Amino acid sequence: MSDPNLDPDKTRVLPPDAGATTPGVPTPPGTGSGSRRAPPSIPDVEIEGELGRGGMGIVYRGRQTYINRTVAIKVLTAVRSGDSDADQYIARFQREARILAGLSHPHIVGCFQAGVAADGCCYLVMEFIDGQNLWQWIRDQGALPEAQALRVTADIARALSYAQEQGIIHRDVKPENILLQRRPSQGGVLPFTPKLVDLGLARPNRASGAAAMQVTMPGMVMGTPSTMAPEQFDDPEGVDHRADIYGLGCVLYHALTGRPAYGGTSLVDIVSSKAAGPPPDPRQLTPGLSPRAVELVRSMLACKREGRPQSYQEVIDICEGAPGARSVMRRPVPSSGGVGKYAITGALVAAIVAAGWWWIDGASMTATPAPTVETAPAVESTPAVATTLPPSAQPVVPEAAATVTSTSLEFGEPQALFSADFQRRLAGWDVGTGWAPEEEGDEGVSEGVSGNASKAQASRITRSLDKPDLRLTGVITSGAADANGHFREAGVILTLADGSTQWIKLLKLGEWNLAVLGKDAAGVVQGDTKFEKLGRDDRQWRMLITVRNRTLIAEVDGVRTDPLLLSADPIALSLFVLGGAVAVRDLAIAHPR
Repeated sequence: MSDPNLDPDKTRVLPPDAGATTPGVPTPPGTGSGSRRAPPSIPDVEIEGELGRGGMGIVYRGRQTYINRTVAIKVLTAVRSGDSDADQYIARFQREARILAGLSHPHIVGCFQAGVAADGCCYLVMEFIDGQNLWQWIRDQGALPEAQALRVTADIARALSYAQEQGIIHRDVKPENILLQRRPSQGGVLPFTPKLVDLGLARPNRASGAAAMQVTMPGMVMGTPSTMAPEQFDDPEGVDHRADIYGLGCVLYHALTGRPAYGGTSLVDIVSSKAAGPPPDPRQLTPGLSPRAVELVRSMLACKREGRPQSYQEVIDICEGAPGARSVMRRPVPSSGGVGKYAITGALVAAIVAAGWWWIDGASMTATPAPTVETAPAVESTPAVATTLPPSAQPVVPEAAATVTSTSLEFGEPQALFSADFQRRLAGWDVGTGWAPEEEGDEGVSEGVSGNASKAQASRITRSLDKPDLRLTGVITSGAADANGHFREAGVILTLADGSTQWIKLLKLGEWNLAVLGKDAAGVVQGDTKFEKLGRDDRQWRMLITVRNRTLIAEVDGVRTDPLLLSADPIALSLFVLGGAVAVRDLAIAHPR
C-alpha cells in the first residue's frame, strides 16, 4: 500500500512529511526513488526538498530568501517550453497561474510568483500549507462534529463564491482539495483554516468572456468521478457553479459521516448510484444529525442541478443558521432518475451495468473510510485572516523563453514485436490464457495476435523492455463477431521499476473512451483516472504511446492525453483484454537513436 499522504496523480501542496524518506524531513533535492531531474533554479527561491510528485510535475518545499518565507513550488516537469507538443500544456499552466494571480481570499491557497525556469520548466511559487488535507484529517480523526462540518462547508462556499465572482468554476471540489492550515487554539469552531487548492481543472465560465483562457479540449471529461456532478459526465462544456455546489455537498457528506457519499470499488457503482434513487441520507451512518444539516447535504446532492441550492449564499445561510434560511430547503429533493438534460441517462447506466466493467478509480474510492469516533476534538480558534498580495506583487507569467533547447528525442526504425513466423509469433512474450497467433488468412492478416477473456478476469501477455524511452505503435481491433459484441476493456500496461503500473485502455461508457490510470505495487489505483472521449463508434483504433524522460503520452486516433510523469522507468510491456475478444496487429517499438 502506498503512503496515504502522497497523491501521485495531482501536483498539489502536501504536508511537510509527504514523500519524505524520514518523517518530517523533506527528501533532499535530486535524491529519492526514481529521481532524474535536479530542481530548477528559480530567482530568489531556495529549494529545500521534495514534497510530492504528480502526473504533471513535482512539488517542492522552499524558501523565498529575501523575505525568509516558506513556500511550496509546483514545477511542471512533464513538458518544457521548446517541446514540439508543449504548447497546449504551457497554455494550461499559464491559465492556472493567471487564475491564481487573480484570486486573493483567506480560504484559497495563494500564489506569489510564476514563470519559466532556465531549463524550460514552468513553475508556481505558492503559499505553503503546514497541515493535512480534509480527507487525511477525517481518515485520522474520524467524522467531524456537525458544527465543524458546517463551518468548513461555509468557508469553502465563500471561497467558491468569490471564485465565481471572478468567472471561475473549480470543477474538482473534494476533500483532498481542501487543505487545513494549522491554527493555535484561540476560540472559535475550527482548529484549522480550510483552504481550497488545485485549480488545475478550474476554468472561466462562459459568461466571463475569458475565452482565450479556455484550453481544455471540447468534450473532455475532467474531474473525480466520485465527487463529479452528473452533468459533468453528460455535458462537460455546459457546467456552471452548481456543479461545484454538488462537489461541496460530497465534501459535507464525507465530513459528517467519515465516508464518501458515493463509494464503491467500480465506476459502475458510482454512476448507478448517482443516476438512480434519492441522494444518500447521512443519518444512516451518523444518527442524530439536525434536520438542517441533513436537508442541506441532500439538496446539494440532487441529481438535477435545478434541485440544488442555486447560490453559495443559500448554502452559507443554512450552514450558519441565518433567520429564514431553512425556508429555501423546503424545495422538494428531486429524484435522481435519469430525467432531464443533465441527468446521467438510463441508457448509459444500462450499458455500463450490462457490460460489468470494473474500473477502480481515485483515492476517495479506494481508501478505507476512517472509523467513526465518539467525539472529535473541537478546538476553539479565531476567524482566518487573508494573506493578500498588493497589485504590484501579483504574479506575472512570462512567455516561454525562446532560447530553450527542445528536449524532443529522435526515434530509430520501429522493430516488430510479433514474428512473421506463425509458430514463433509470440516468441519473447510471456503468454497468458486466451492468447494465440491469428490464423493465417484472417482478414488477410498474418502477423497479429488475438486474446479472449471473461468479464470477471482479464487476460494478458507480457514481455520485458530493454530501454525505458520508447515509441509504441499498433492497431487494436475488436475481435467480436458482431457489432454489438465489443470487448469491455483492452489496451496496454506498462510495468515500472518500482512495481507500479500504468494502464492505457479503451473502454465504452456510452461511447468509446481512452482511459489512463496508475496502480501501485499492491494493485491499488492511485489518483484519478483520466478519460477522454474518442468521439466515434468503431471496431479498430490506431494507438501511439510515447515514453521519454519518464513522461508518458498516449494517443488513439488523434486523441491525445496530457503528459503523465512516471514514478520510475518502464521495464515491461503487457497487452490485456477484459470481457470479450481483441486482436492486436502491426505492433512495433522504436527507441531513441
